[in-house]
Amino acid sequence: MTRPHQAMGFARPIGRRIPSGLSAWNLIIVAVTIVCTIGYVIRVNTTTANSYQLREVEKRVKALQSETISVQDTLASLSSIQEVTTKAKGNGYVPVDKLEFIRIQTKNVALQK
Repeated sequence: MTRPHQAMGFARPIGRRIPSGLSAWNLIIVAVTIVCTIGYVIRVNTTTANSYQLREVEKRVKALQSETISVQDTLASLSSIQEVTTKAKGNGYVPVDKLEFIRIQTKNVALQK
């Protein structure tokens, strides 16, 4: 009967391949700490860069909101009744004095020429 590590092709059991002793474990802990520290620094730098981009986008949004308000004010002033009346008079239109309505009882109406 073969042992599991021999069946897998390992010379020693996997549990014995892990370093033993205080200095080996200290080395592993230092390596893990360095890797985690590097990962933390990279993550903080990425987040900082993203926050600067977000701040620029927020500034742009505020500028566009103020521009939208300005355009809406201009639109409201240009579409007021006084402005439309002034433009109509400038184009030669005259105000209507008398309105006449035609009341048609049937839906089918033919006009004779």
